[in-house]
Amino acid sequence: MKYLFKENLNRKFKKAKHLFLFLDYDGTLTSIVKTPSQAKISSSTKEILSSLAKKKKIILGIISGRSLENIKKKITIKNIFYVGNHGLEIYFRGRKIWLMKKAKEYLRILKKIKKDLKENLKEIKGIVFEDKKVIYAVHYRQVSSPQLKEFKKIFKKTISPYLKDKIKIGRGKKVFEIRPNIYFGKQVALKLLQKLLKKKKDDFTIYIGDDLTDEEVFLSLDKKDLTVKVGKAKKSKAKYYLNNVKEVEKFLKYLNNTISKTNY
Repeated sequence: MKYLFKENLNRKFKKAKHLFLFLDYDGTLTSIVKTPSQAKISSSTKEILSSLAKKKKIILGIISGRSLENIKKKITIKNIFYVGNHGLEIYFRGRKIWLMKKAKEYLRILKKIKKDLKENLKEIKGIVFEDKKVIYAVHYRQVSSPQLKEFKKIFKKTISPYLKDKIKIGRGKKVFEIRPNIYFGKQVALKLLQKLLKKKKDDFTIYIGDDLTDEEVFLSLDKKDLTVKVGKAKKSKAKYYLNNVKEVEKFLKYLNNTISKTNY
């Protein structure tokens, strides 16, 4: 990967008719914190995003693992696109698109899994359960090292009867997620948005993310597009990297200023 600020980006921006700008939330627009509820976007970053959203040539979207309802409350910017639950929920021009059609049986099973996990893991300190309706996240960032092995053992034993046919497990930074066993992901949602928005050959996509769930997006985009990993990782599929959340804000500010100066 190359460091993004060493690249001359003005030429790329000027060639594109539209700029599709999509960003992850946790670890990208906000720092990773102990509990998801503590992750708040800074007022300065939010102001820059609001400005970008008003640009005619910018198509802005937030693609998050959070529920659609939650990510909309966190950002609260109108006239942009929101994707929640890693692509299961899409907010597109005032309507919600839900990629999961047959949900009743899965939700019934998920209800039992939630109950069993809370009961079986009650002796493990530091676990944070996050209910995202169709996805259930178990955060273990605060679990102590001596209890970590026991936590993973109990978690695996609890969910193993439902694996393969009923559910699948997603992995992120110190989190396990129980998900429906269907094909979906951030890359699927992004491609759908591009299709709905009638993306042309001369349009240009920028995607910025930090987690494992963003790697499939990096891999799925065209060679000419700009893929950016937050935090340098040798195995990332992204072409470029930024060191941290502060540098993401710096890049967004640079992009906003560049577009404003050129009346783009």
